[in-house]
Amino acid sequence: MRLFLIIFLVVTFGIQSNAQKTISDETEFVQKKKFKVKSQRRLKKQLDKLPIFKNSFSGLCVYDIAKKKYIIEYNSDKYFTPASNTKLFTLYAGLKTLENNIPTLYYTEKKDSLIIWGSAAPTLLYSVFNDSTAYNFLRNSKKQIYFSNTNFLNKHFGYGWAWDDFNDYYSKELTALPIFGNAIKVTLYPNGNWDVNPKQFKDSIKVMGYGKRFRIKRELNSNKFNMWLSATNDTLHKEIPFISSSELSLVLLSDSLNKIIIPINRLMLKKDIINTIYGIKSDSIFKTLMLESDNYLAESVILMSASHYGKIDSLKTTYQIETITDSLLSDITQKPRWVDGSGLSRYNLFTPQSMVEILIKIRTETLLKNGNMNSLFEIFPTGGQTGTLKKRFTNYPPFIYAKTGTLSNNHNLSGYLVTKSGKLLIFSYMNNHYKYKTSTIKKQTDKILEDFYLYY
Repeated sequence: MRLFLIIFLVVTFGIQSNAQKTISDETEFVQKKKFKVKSQRRLKKQLDKLPIFKNSFSGLCVYDIAKKKYIIEYNSDKYFTPASNTKLFTLYAGLKTLENNIPTLYYTEKKDSLIIWGSAAPTLLYSVFNDSTAYNFLRNSKKQIYFSNTNFLNKHFGYGWAWDDFNDYYSKELTALPIFGNAIKVTLYPNGNWDVNPKQFKDSIKVMGYGKRFRIKRELNSNKFNMWLSATNDTLHKEIPFISSSELSLVLLSDSLNKIIIPINRLMLKKDIINTIYGIKSDSIFKTLMLESDNYLAESVILMSASHYGKIDSLKTTYQIETITDSLLSDITQKPRWVDGSGLSRYNLFTPQSMVEILIKIRTETLLKNGNMNSLFEIFPTGGQTGTLKKRFTNYPPFIYAKTGTLSNNHNLSGYLVTKSGKLLIFSYMNNHYKYKTSTIKKQTDKILEDFYLYY
């Protein structure tokens, strides 16, 4: 009996020790041997044996532009949760449907009235962009301004978004007339002072005291905010979404313009002459969308595409995506399940091959417009230099121009890879349902792609 107990304890604690080592030493599972990137058969065998992906799901698809063929297809036709890789489809939709400048307002004029409708343009009084086009148009009008929200058929949150993200900067509510980025921006200075923009929210913020870090928490169902200050040597900023409504938007806009804007329940009529106010260049939206992986801009691009299809009276994400899919993506090999512009929803389903196909389309569209790839590379995060890839691929000159996509237990990377020998590859590496740290998954992904750079 005593011998059995000793054996039991040794085995049990041995298993626990190994389990702890597995968790603490995840980097040991990153395969550092050279990957056989020129042999699809041998590379597949290597991928099959990767211990880091043993209990998860991964797919890799790489396409050689010059040869016009796939050089590796590993689970490339299987569906994955794409996270922000969804924005590649949003980018293509924007390139195909938006004019050189974004639509910021729709309006019709009567004798003494100016009736406006929103376009979902994200720039009105938003400090990220210097776009005063719509604001100046309204400020300079001598007519009584009326705002109608009848063309907004959407919900404030995307289909399948997590409700408890409401306080996070990336989960701003969707509206026809976004203002101030649909969020408050609180600035904390080293001297302990703070301010907020828009100023109207000053009395809605309650200082709870000091903590280890600067943080703000909005109440779930109201625009009341609790704030904890902290000591700092730098100027800090926090952006927190507010609960949106057309009434609130009009209050904020009226105060800024110093003129009354009256809400009205007015449909766009066939007899109306509907005009469009155009704002900043679309390319500036695309660049911030991609480099910062901005969800708010992604959703705005989908809604603004309504102007291309003559449906400005019906702003609705699901309708716009269905229209884009039918008109622009009918040749995608594996039809995606596409439900939002940003990729916040886990209902989205895309394959690595569909990611490669949309990247081919984006490249073709860019070459048609500009004749070269430089303008495209500028808006993509660049390995070792910009955006979400600034701290990755730092051991070599820039060779990766790609979009990341991360949700808990999911990390994907899709984009363009220029090899050391000068070849252009288009790739998508998607990893889902792992329990390791995302940093470990990134290391393995980067090692494989670095070998494509070095040896293909």
